[in-house]
Amino acid sequence: MVRSMNAEQVSSWRRAVGRFAVVLTAIVALGACAMTSEVFLRDDGSGVTNIDVTYFPDLIAMTQDMVASLGDGDISAGPIYDRLNQRDGVTVYQVISPAREPTLRISFAFDDAPRVLPPGIINITRVADGIRARLYLDVARARRMPEVFPILNHPALRAVGPEENQQTTKDEYLAMMGVLLGPDGAQELADSMITVRFAVDGELVSQRGGRIEDGLAVFEVPVIDLLLLHEPIDLEVVFR
Repeated sequence: MVRSMNAEQVSSWRRAVGRFAVVLTAIVALGACAMTSEVFLRDDGSGVTNIDVTYFPDLIAMTQDMVASLGDGDISAGPIYDRLNQRDGVTVYQVISPAREPTLRISFAFDDAPRVLPPGIINITRVADGIRARLYLDVARARRMPEVFPILNHPALRAVGPEENQQTTKDEYLAMMGVLLGPDGAQELADSMITVRFAVDGELVSQRGGRIEDGLAVFEVPVIDLLLLHEPIDLEVVFR
């Protein structure tokens, strides 16, 4: 059954989802048509991340004011830059929003990968084969994401997140999002994918949850799986 919403609720949700998407896509790519991230990790947990996010057209309309406020070219201030720079051990190199392109490009370095997100989401341990880096995201850990992004506590955003949708099927969820984004937007959301290409300073021994391609561990996660978290996102690489 699709949740019923009046016009005021729909308008509020559209504004909230739009603001949320621009701020949070650096980490979870809500509402993105495609997100590609290249991660380079050293054995001490430090590394560099480059992220490209491409939005689908309906989201651009909702986030027009926010995107315009980012300007064109290198951004030395703004919500995404500020949020990342506030993380312990994170150095932001650039946040770029090219003019007339539905794209956001972000680059930042980190001293310790587990500290980029709330505790328990990223773990790095020494194992017999070398170094194991694991990303594990379930509903309990997702509940702590407002520690990084306080806007996630907004009721409208919680309503579209995993905590409120554990009993919602994918079809029901997409029907609900169709009210917010329109049929085309809901379909584009259903097709949206996050791709992470993971490189290490050393030899890649194994991976779990993805594939090895040209010496890299490649992970692809449907955005809707991240939004619903019916099953935990559990990805792992071992390197030496």
